Amino acid sequence: MKKIILSSLVIASLCTSCMKNNEILTERFSEAKLMPTLNSVNSKSLIDDSNITNETIRVNVSKIDGSTSYLTPTESKYTLTHSGTNWVLSDLLYLSTEKAVIYAYAPTPADPATVEEGAYNTLTRKLDVQATLDMANQTDYLWSCQNKTEISAGNDINSTNPQIHLTMNHALSLVSFVIYKENYTGSGAISQVKIGDLSASPSLTVNKAVDNDLKMSVATGAITGGEKTSLVTVVNVGNSITETSLASEDTEVLKTKVNAYTLIVPTTISDKTKVQFTFTIDSKDYSVTLSGVGGLNWIAGQQYIYKVKLSGTQMSIESVNVTPWTNNYSGEVVIN
Repeated sequence: MKKIILSSLVIASLCTSCMKNNEILTERFSEAKLMPTLNSVNSKSLIDDSNITNETIRVNVSKIDGSTSYLTPTESKYTLTHSGTNWVLSDLLYLSTEKAVIYAYAPTPADPATVEEGAYNTLTRKLDVQATLDMANQTDYLWSCQNKTEISAGNDINSTNPQIHLTMNHALSLVSFVIYKENYTGSGAISQVKIGDLSASPSLTVNKAVDNDLKMSVATGAITGGEKTSLVTVVNVGNSITETSLASEDTEVLKTKVNAYTLIVPTTISDKTKVQFTFTIDSKDYSVTLSGVGGLNWIAGQQYIYKVKLSGTQMSIESVNVTPWTNNYSGEVVIN
């Protein structure tokens, strides 16, 4: 009788275990769904919420420690593309109750291995930022590191919360210009813009001429490597000055009137008076330096709009105020 009772208990235990395992299989695993958006929307940025669906996004998924692949021994590395209806990972990712961290960058080439090093919290993406840039062909590099379903006030990423609103951040700074004319008779064709750092030790960063090591951390967006230069040139601007007056200082109004811009590696210059802008308008160069006390700091993910007035033959700066993306009117540069 004891043997029969013991066998019955073992069988009952096994059945209970099977039931629990079945429950775990149905409850613990949920397919991850990622929905990327931009941290800030700006019509002059090369990537925004209106066109991010055209991008291929590289995705690494780790455990909460940041260094271990979420799936083991398999590497949890994917590409994320938009099907025209929804975002789709290159392979299914089933989340368990274990928490996950998402690392992502864009744009992504056909072979991600050609631009990336490391994985998960050590993942980096190589950058290509030339000293001479074609305005229409600049690359807007994006990054994301997220352990919540929302960038703020979200839940842990796991099988209970498999839908992730992935927030992509701009790694570069956007320096833009609204140029208008007053008492100027030319057509106002803008062909080129130069940003110069006249400091003894310039701070503008571009590719290294040989063995370029300029790269972005996908975990933090921090950019390292490259080499310093005193000049960044934007060519083929291809816009004309049409405004003859521009009284508004409203950021949203100014954004719609930007007629020249460049994406640059975030930069700190200790003396703002060493910053010089040179505009080639109707084949003539107009240069002006910033004024005021203190330094200048172009921060990643921020837009800086400089309001430029073209009139006679002398140049002066009436006011400059560099402010964050949320309130980014940067004062008025006057070219007399």
